[in-house]
Amino acid sequence: MATDFLPIKAYCERHPWPSEPGMRWLIFNSTANGLAVAGAIVRVGGRVLVDEQKFLAWIESHKINPTADAGAQRGAA
Repeated sequence: MATDFLPIKAYCERHPWPSEPGMRWLIFNSTANGLAVAGAIVRVGGRVLVDEQKFLAWIESHKINPTADAGAQRGAA
């Protein structure tokens, strides 16, 4: 599988979320939100590149299962 390393602007042109400012915020907070550990961003010199597949996998790992949440909420009541 080939890896696509994209500049932030190019990634944001391909994908509707996050917006470019949103992506820059995620990258700024990458150590706190797990983005850096996931390997989804690569810093080369002064540039930041997005590993497209790893970033999409990072998003997928943060997906909330609505069925599980509804069950947890019912049990808490």
